[in-house]
Amino acid sequence: MEKALARLHAETAERRRLEEQLHSVPNQILQAEDAERRRIARELHDGVIQLLGSIKFRLLHLESLVPQQAPTVREAAKVLERAVDEVRRISQNLRPSELDDFGLIAAVEGLIAEFQSRTKVRVDFQRRIARRLPADVELALYRMLQEALANVEKHASASVATVALFADENFATLNVRDDGRGFVESANPHGIGLINMRERARALEGVFSIKSEPGRGTELSVHLKLEK
Repeated sequence: MEKALARLHAETAERRRLEEQLHSVPNQILQAEDAERRRIARELHDGVIQLLGSIKFRLLHLESLVPQQAPTVREAAKVLERAVDEVRRISQNLRPSELDDFGLIAAVEGLIAEFQSRTKVRVDFQRRIARRLPADVELALYRMLQEALANVEKHASASVATVALFADENFATLNVRDDGRGFVESANPHGIGLINMRERARALEGVFSIKSEPGRGTELSVHLKLEK
């Protein structure tokens, strides 16, 4: 009897250990993804952008050496400048420097400004955060907002969106609402973006929810627990 009980306890402990490992896998994947984004963003900024800048400088020097080709050289320089801007935008989306240097609000303002410029969807940004949040919380909120705005752009056909970002001593809250087409909640798509948002929230002892109705837009909310 004692051996059977000991074996049962051992099996139960092993099952719990395996369950904990399985629960940690999605968060480990997200952490690895963030680390790889940071690496690629640094390579783009320190490598590709610097190289393109050097080529542009050489082109402008060539303009003075070959005046008869000046219009062609200037046009090539403009195309190169657009390439630099595009690489810079990609690098910023991968890992915004403002998030590390100036905090969540500055990074979100930059993200919203770029989103509005690209999509022409008006965004009303409301915030009430008096301090820097833990780095993992700031990164999670930024990534979830990034995914939410991408969904608005791809699926909502919205004209206006509202982003609310609040934090007190205990919780940080992100709310994103749009006036787009919406969908039937029972048919809520479970794409990788929504799965990532749920996993980011769960990893920080938070709650993720999404509500929608055809013709009445979509609203998602994230509540993350803050350490004392």
